[in-house]
Amino acid sequence: MKESDYPFYEHLSKSRKRVITAMINHLGDDGFAGFRGLITALSTKDYSKAADEMLTTQWGRSLNELGTERASRLSEIMRNNNERY
Repeated sequence: MKESDYPFYEHLSKSRKRVITAMINHLGDDGFAGFRGLITALSTKDYSKAADEMLTTQWGRSLNELGTERASRLSEIMRNNNERY
């Protein structure tokens, strides 16, 4: 990922950057680019909406159905800017 591909990235906290990096590592650049609702929410700094968008995607549902709860943990980090989840 090039930060210039996502102008919102430079304004994110370290915790939120880690979430985006983890998602891109899992999905690839093209896969992440398909998360239009998430990208829009991040662009407007609506982190609660961004967290909701993460969970309503096939990616979020699939990860949580596997029992890993990874999507839930990552969405809570996005929502609260707190890595204790």
